[in-house]
Amino acid sequence: MCSYCRGKELQQSITTYVAVIGDYTIIIKNVPCLECVQCGEKYYTDEVMQNIERIITRRERKLGTKLHRNSPKHYDLNRKTVFL
Repeated sequence: MCSYCRGKELQQSITTYVAVIGDYTIIIKNVPCLECVQCGEKYYTDEVMQNIERIITRRERKLGTKLHRNSPKHYDLNRKTVFL
């Protein structure tokens, strides 16, 4: 059940996860999730959230050296590819 709208049906889906850290945006593509059919709210398993947090933590450590201001980084969770 969706905790946002109380919808009763969640379905397997793939989404794009966006995190904004200060002046930077991290975009992670092909993230598996459960999506509410009624409102579109997304839910992630613990394993998926751990992968997302690992990607974000690694990027936070490197923000000052590799990522230019307002330049998005693209990741693909399926292929573990970084698109520059």
